[in-house]
Amino acid sequence: PPPAIDTGIVPELQHEPETPDFIWAGSGARHLGTVMHRCFQIMVEDGLDNLNESKIKFFENNLSTALMAQGLPPEM
Repeated sequence: PPPAIDTGIVPELQHEPETPDFIWAGSGARHLGTVMHRCFQIMVEDGLDNLNESKIKFFENNLSTALMAQGLPPEM
C-alpha cells in the first residue's frame, strides 16, 4: 500500500554554532512567560476596549494563583 503520509525532501539541518539567547532564561522564566501569555491572550480575546478597572483587578487577584500553579513564587 502507498504511504499514509506523502513525504518530501528532507532538508539538511544546519549546525548552530551558538546557543540561542533565550536558553539562559531557564524554566522559571518560561513558566512566567506562560502565565503572562495567558493574561495577554485573555486581554486580546476580551478586547482591549474592555480592559477596565474591574478586569485589571481580576488579574491582580488571580496572578499569584496562576504563578503558584506553575510552581513559581507568588511575588514573582
